[in-house]
Amino acid sequence: MNKKILTIGGVIVLMVVAIVLFSTNKGTQSPEPTPSAQNEEVSPSPSASSTAPAASYTLADVAQHATQLDCWLAIEGKVYDVTDFIGKHPGGKAILRGCGKDATVLFNTRPDGPGTPHPDEARQILPQFYVGDLK
Repeated sequence: MNKKILTIGGVIVLMVVAIVLFSTNKGTQSPEPTPSAQNEEVSPSPSASSTAPAASYTLADVAQHATQLDCWLAIEGKVYDVTDFIGKHPGGKAILRGCGKDATVLFNTRPDGPGTPHPDEARQILPQFYVGDLK
């Protein structure tokens, strides 16, 4: 009976050691990025990183993206997909007025706010949402 207990105890100890060693070795390997982490990265704007010609869209194309879940707008001849920015927009839901439209006047006058053009900070973040030029 004592031999059985010692044998079972030895097997359990070996299993625990194996699990600890396996866990330690697994932790020292370089982790691969998860798909969700890759999706969170903001890619540079195509105009800044690519020599390929920019895509071009008509106002009819932009108009197909006119909802809170799919919001494109045109500003000063460029088209932006601002869908992911809606929840972060300092002016709240005012951005939705421009979805699917040429929002140049809205951007430059902010009629729902102070009535002044957007600040330079807003112009600086626009390129990260750029998808092409307006035809």
